[in-house]
Amino acid sequence: MSLVFGIIVLVLLLGGLMLWFFMMPRVTGGADLSLLKKNYAHRGLWDARFPPSSLDAILLASRVDYGVKIEVYASRDRRLMVVGKPSLPLSLVLATLNGSAPLMIEIGGKKKTDLGLCLRLARMLDAYEGAFSIVSSDPKMLAYFKDYRPGFARGQIVALTGDFATSHLLRNYLSRPDFLVIEKSVRHRTVPLLLTKLCHLPCFIYPIDSQEDYRACRRKKQYAIFTNIRPKDRPKKGKRNEQFYL
Repeated sequence: MSLVFGIIVLVLLLGGLMLWFFMMPRVTGGADLSLLKKNYAHRGLWDARFPPSSLDAILLASRVDYGVKIEVYASRDRRLMVVGKPSLPLSLVLATLNGSAPLMIEIGGKKKTDLGLCLRLARMLDAYEGAFSIVSSDPKMLAYFKDYRPGFARGQIVALTGDFATSHLLRNYLSRPDFLVIEKSVRHRTVPLLLTKLCHLPCFIYPIDSQEDYRACRRKKQYAIFTNIRPKDRPKKGKRNEQFYL
C-alpha cells in the first residue's frame, strides 16, 4: 500500500509540475508595469460627439489620467491601422498621444496568426517613447514579442470564445504573459483568478460598461477596461476633473 501511495503522490506531483510549466507567466526579466497599472478607456472616452478611436476621444482619456486601449490590424496594403470609423493610421495615433497616457494595443483576433503584423508593430514601437503593452488572444502572436522584443509588456486575453487550452492558460508556455486581460463573462473562472493571486499578476477586466461593474473592479483591486461610460472617480491630486475639458 505504501508503494502504491508513493506512486500516486509522485504522479500527482509530476502532473502538477507539468501543469505549472504550461500555465506559468513570465517570472524573471519582466517588463516595467508600474506605468501600465491604470484603468483603460476602450477606444478612448467616446460619445455622440467624439467617435470611438477618434483622436479627440483618445486625447480626452489621456487628459483625465486613463490609459487607452486600441485594436490594431494590417490593411490590405499592410499599413498598421487602428480599428474605428474611420480607421486611423497607428503612426498618427502614436504621434498624437506622444506618451501622454499608457497605451494597450490589442492584436490578433483572427483565426490566422499574422507574424508580419507583429514585425511591423515591433519596429514602429521601437521608436515610441511612451508606455505601452501588447495584448492578444493568440499566444503565438505574443510569443513573437517574447522571443524578439522581451522588453515589451505583454498580456494574455482570456475570452469566452477562446479554445479550451488558451482560455485555461495552458498555452502560457508560448507567451509567458506579464498580466491577464479577462473577459467579464468569465471573470469568475477559477484558473485565471488563481494564477493572478499566486503570481501577483495585474488583472484587467473587460468590457466594463456600467458604474456597478466599475466599482466591483475597484473593490477587488482589479483594473477596468471600460467602454461607453464615464467612471465616477475622484480626480488625483493635481489632475483636472473631466468636465474641465468638455
